[in-house]
This record gives sequence, C-alpha cells and structure tokens, in this order.
Amino acid sequence: MTQLCQHFDRLESMSSPEIRTATELLMDTGRRPAEICKLPYDCLERDEDGKLTLIYDNHKSARNARRLPIGGETGALIIAQQERVRARFPDTPTSSLKLLPTVLTNTTGTKPVNADWLSARHRTWVESLPEFLVPTRVTVAGHQITKMLPFDKAKIFPYAYRHTYAQRHADAGVAPDALQALMDHRQLSTTQQYYRVGEARKREAVERVTAMQFDRNGNRVWRKAQALLDSEHARRAIGEVQVP
Repeated sequence: MTQLCQHFDRLESMSSPEIRTATELLMDTGRRPAEICKLPYDCLERDEDGKLTLIYDNHKSARNARRLPIGGETGALIIAQQERVRARFPDTPTSSLKLLPTVLTNTTGTKPVNADWLSARHRTWVESLPEFLVPTRVTVAGHQITKMLPFDKAKIFPYAYRHTYAQRHADAGVAPDALQALMDHRQLSTTQQYYRVGEARKREAVERVTAMQFDRNGNRVWRKAQALLDSEHARRAIGEVQVP
C-alpha cells in the first residue's frame, strides 16, 4: 500500500483527478467501487461529536444512507474534490451533482464515473509501475527463509482495497463485531472472509492465556505452546492469498 501511494501523481496524470480521488477513497474507506463512484456531492456529515462521517448507499444490500466514520485526511480529500466539482459545474444544483463526475459527455456534472472505467484506468496505472517487492517466506534447501520477491500485480485491483481495509483493522485489534459494522455486513461470517488472523495476533492471544500457566511439574507451559503456534502458522501460511 505504501508503495502504491507513492505513485498517485502518476495515476492522476494518466487519468484524471476523479480517478485518483476514487482510488484514494477506496483505500481509505474500504467501500465497494460502485459505492464510491456513485457518491453524491453532499456525502459528508458530522456526528454528535463533530467528527466527519461518509454517507453512502450500500447498493449490494439495498441499504441507503449508510454512515461510515472517516478520518480528517479522508474528509479533506472529499472537501477538495467538492471544491473542484463546484468550480467545474457552477450552475448545477448541489443536490444533482456527483462527487466524482465523469469527464466524458457530462456537461452538468450529474453523471458519475463508471466503476468499469475506474477499474480499467486503475489497471493501466498498476501495470505501468515498477515491481513491488514484498517479504515472502520461501523454502530453500529445506529451510524457511524470507526473500524480497515481486508482488503479483494481478492481485491489485479496486475491490482488493476492501479486503485490505478489513485486514488493516483486524491487525489493529478492532473487535469482530465492530469490524462487521464498519464493513456493513449483515453476517459476521461474511466479515471474517475478508481477513485472516496473522501470526502476531495468534501469538498475542496464546501469550495472554498461557503466560502465567504451569504444568503439573511446576514448569511454565509457554515454551511448548510457542512451538505449537509456530508449527500451526507454518501450516496455515501455505497457499494463503495475498492482497495489497
């Protein structure tokens, strides 16, 4: 993600400010591409504490006017886009404007960027970038080592940012029910398909339970638990799918 963000200027020069803004919002909010593309001009509100909230429609589940808390930088990104749109279409009523109007055959700003067009521009951008090297566990001469290998660019596409959003929050220790609300899923089982429990979190969970436990001989059991955890992590890591 860090490497991708370093090339936003190239994305804008190859496409448009709208495509860049859409991509940044996908990364920041974890919403589906169509939900971001169809955002209305007035998509920001403040909650009771004065914090910014994104208002969007969950088209997949037919639930409109959903609310997602967002950070200040994301809010500033939206406000800057609103200013560009207002300057570009000064005569169109605010209620009719889209936050991300397409640049093609759109004289009033009421026609949003198409999700397929966003995906195509995003793919062209990703393919133009240098290789992304990521630490990868490989087996060499029977030993597990970490090497810096190229990341598969085919796995970098707009919807993948939704999985990345879920993974970042899971890694940060966000409770599953809170993450379910952030993802706007009806079922927790759906949310759990969007992330995996990393080694650090598994180790932390075991440490909390076993740090003060002893076996019948008075020996701490953490050393054995640690060995089991390492073995289980190695087994589960085989065949896991990476996302940016």
